[in-house]
Amino acid sequence: MRLPQNLLAVVFDIGGTLVVEAPPGTPVADLEVRCLAGVVTDLTDLSKHVRLAAATNTAVMTEHDVRMLLAPTGLDELLEVLVTSADVGADKPDPTVLHAVLERLGIDDPSRALYVGNLDTDETAARAAGMPYAAVHPDGIRAAIDAWAARLDQGPGLGRGRTWNRPVPLIGDTTSAAERAADPGAWRLSAADRAGLYAAISTRRDIRRYRPDPIDQDVVQRVLGAAHAAPSVGHSQPWRFVLVDDSQIREQAAHIADRERLLQADVFGPDAARHLLDLQLEGIREAPLGIVVCCDRRTPAAGVLGRRTFPDADLWSCACAIENLWLAARAEGLGVGWVTLFPPDELAALCHLPDGVETLGWLCIGWPDERPPAPGLERAGWSNRATLDEVIIRNRWPHEHDEPKPPISRLHAPDQHAVVTARDAADPILSPPGSLGVLDRAIDRIAALGGASISTGTLVLVGGRHPVASLGVSAFSAGVTDDVLDAARCERSLGAVAARSAGLATVAIDAGTSHGNLRDADPLTHDAVAELVEHGISAGHDAAQSGLVVLGEVGIGNTTVAAALACVLLGLNPDDAVGLGAGSDTAMVATKVAVVTMAIKRARKTYGPDLLDPLTLLSALGGPEFATLAGVVIGASRAGAPVILDGLATSLAALVASLIEPGVASHVIGGHRSRERAHSLVLTQLGLEPLLDLRLRSGEGVGACLASGMLLQALQMRRDVARTAPDR
Repeated sequence: MRLPQNLLAVVFDIGGTLVVEAPPGTPVADLEVRCLAGVVTDLTDLSKHVRLAAATNTAVMTEHDVRMLLAPTGLDELLEVLVTSADVGADKPDPTVLHAVLERLGIDDPSRALYVGNLDTDETAARAAGMPYAAVHPDGIRAAIDAWAARLDQGPGLGRGRTWNRPVPLIGDTTSAAERAADPGAWRLSAADRAGLYAAISTRRDIRRYRPDPIDQDVVQRVLGAAHAAPSVGHSQPWRFVLVDDSQIREQAAHIADRERLLQADVFGPDAARHLLDLQLEGIREAPLGIVVCCDRRTPAAGVLGRRTFPDADLWSCACAIENLWLAARAEGLGVGWVTLFPPDELAALCHLPDGVETLGWLCIGWPDERPPAPGLERAGWSNRATLDEVIIRNRWPHEHDEPKPPISRLHAPDQHAVVTARDAADPILSPPGSLGVLDRAIDRIAALGGASISTGTLVLVGGRHPVASLGVSAFSAGVTDDVLDAARCERSLGAVAARSAGLATVAIDAGTSHGNLRDADPLTHDAVAELVEHGISAGHDAAQSGLVVLGEVGIGNTTVAAALACVLLGLNPDDAVGLGAGSDTAMVATKVAVVTMAIKRARKTYGPDLLDPLTLLSALGGPEFATLAGVVIGASRAGAPVILDGLATSLAALVASLIEPGVASHVIGGHRSRERAHSLVLTQLGLEPLLDLRLRSGEGVGACLASGMLLQALQMRRDVARTAPDR
């Protein structure tokens, strides 16, 4: 059977074409379907090459009736689409039936579907629909289609056997498909060029030591030209290069980097901090030229091809420009060092950048005063390069036991020495070991973190507003959130008073308002989540300077948000996660369950497996206080402080934080178990046994403050209690 390459479908009349035509006027109940000779075999063979359909002019039978009649013959399963005149209300003969078939097949060009029939009226309908037509052949369907194809080959103007010259464009790609098929790799660089490129890649290093000799401007232009040739999303070319050779600006930048290096060291443990301070991390003062690479983000993401779905693709483009610059510099014999020891806002202010233009750090560039054979941090024993096999994943993320290791973190749990030392320090006190039960274990954890001398701390109370409250999921009005935050600033809220009673200071943070109502739309954008987490990290680091970091939250409607997060993180059904919150009744709980169910369904449909990414999860189902609190946990943990959790919301924030930075798990302590249904499960996931179980539902950090008061008393007891003699 010969078929034109552009043929997509064959559409058949039925009576007289596929089956024996019944006499006119035969009642439907008396119809007996008998296939014409070879029809089933021909259609079975034809179905391997094109799609098959049927269009028949009958005013008394619908598609269902016809398919029922055809079912015993097997034709029903071969016909993807079947339309009758009765289905579309058409008169006979009429192309409407054929139009309906083409629409259901999704074929816009009717010339790419052949109609096969046995009557003149069939041909009339085909021509009216713009379809080619083949009349039934005495030898069957195969013969009818072959005859039609043969007529096509012999038709005028087709020029069988003749060829013409291919139009070759005067600009652009002049190659033909035949040329490209003959040598798919012909676009490769020469062997020498390939060797040079791979050599530049493999010997590229982050250079920290430079000679003072100036760089010829032609060389600078070539290197910047390579950066400017980088791929960019939507050809937006968002990179901007601020060339700095002013000694005063360079000194200010170096001062900021010096300060941040010390602050970075404070985050790590003592050994890692000392190791870090031994390293030279930048050459800002030595390099003859500094380049601040900026990303001009003032064009809305939706206005740039490719950024509507990936808004940060402009930043990726700028990173590609940096890589191009780096490789070109290596080829020229120049050294480049990428310095990110800057708060972005300070570096932006140093270069007088306008709003909407962001920095990607400072590039030192000059003639290197070192020629390192391997990356500096690798040679210094900071970390080793992963093997290529460790970072390659085929098709989809593997199962847990096969998945690649997470990126290296310098936030570590206390080592065995610290844990045992803390326990040994408690051994000589005049009390049976473990006499304070769960409290003793919490004190041991604090001591292992280096906090045995802690005598105070800070309640970090974070508030957020949630449009989901308007869906009838809370017993209180949304304005209560603002009232509590205001009272906290006056140190008169329940949480602030509890903090003062426990000897804690209070910091109240207004994290803002969710945009979407959770049920129908994401509460936050990905960028907003990242910003809130970073703000929380800073707040957590600051709070850690005073001792314990105690978490609290306020946000009308946030128990509904918490339930949605818990369902995804723990694999729970909404019925098992939704609780009473602050005063819900049975009807309100049912509403909360419905909202959580719809929210999770929406988020899973939108994000699929990516929903388990912590920042994506906070965007799709979280809220401002959850993102901020997750950051507080990370920031406090990096600073080495114990973090005391309050209820379900703060515990979920800690669980999300542990997905971002696994080392935080060793810093958190369960303050209490609330009456929210999912709270126990979240604490179990964190491996925590809470200090208190009072069925609290107040929020605001009250339970965490009560637990912190106990902890501070217990720490004081351990410091002051009598000791036993060494050998007794």
